Amino acid sequence: MTTRAFAAAVGLAAVLAASAAWPQTTLRPVSPQPAPESLTQGLEVSYAYGGVRMLSGAAAALQASGEPGPPLIGLDYPDGGDGAKVMTSTASRNVSAQINGYLRFDQPGVWRLQFHNNDGMRVRIGGETVYLDDSRTPCDTVGWTEVTVPQAGWYAVDILFFQRLSSSCAMLRWERPDGVTQWAPPEVWAYQP
Repeated sequence: MTTRAFAAAVGLAAVLAASAAWPQTTLRPVSPQPAPESLTQGLEVSYAYGGVRMLSGAAAALQASGEPGPPLIGLDYPDGGDGAKVMTSTASRNVSAQINGYLRFDQPGVWRLQFHNNDGMRVRIGGETVYLDDSRTPCDTVGWTEVTVPQAGWYAVDILFFQRLSSSCAMLRWERPDGVTQWAPPEVWAYQP
């Protein structure tokens, strides 16, 4: 095998491995769609406090001692630096969060999603896991994932999150089917109180 053929094979293998990690997924909209008057902007959240090192520990802590917290404005919590409180919680360290609600896609098509987190986060949208980072990292992302949105409307959101030490973040940047890239604005998040 020539050097060029070998390099091409390695490149193709890397592309296939990357696509296998985050295959394009078709999301399922909420059915029936919630009535607009039944929704409140933001997301519901429950918190548990105590050191965890993985998402499984966060899930166990929330099941044992989770308590509702003030609603989130959406998924727009950039790194506030060491000592800043985690989202709407009462602490800056050792926080687990269960976040639920809806995300509105305003047009059908292929959307590219890029979540940023510190530390670990698992995101399910429309019944599908679209992001998973079970590590302790600075505010970062594991890359873009593509999802197919079959129709405009609301999609159920289920996010498990944990933060251990130092700073935290939880954000979503997306590329819409029309090519516009932006941070997901607050008005696309909602929950039913």
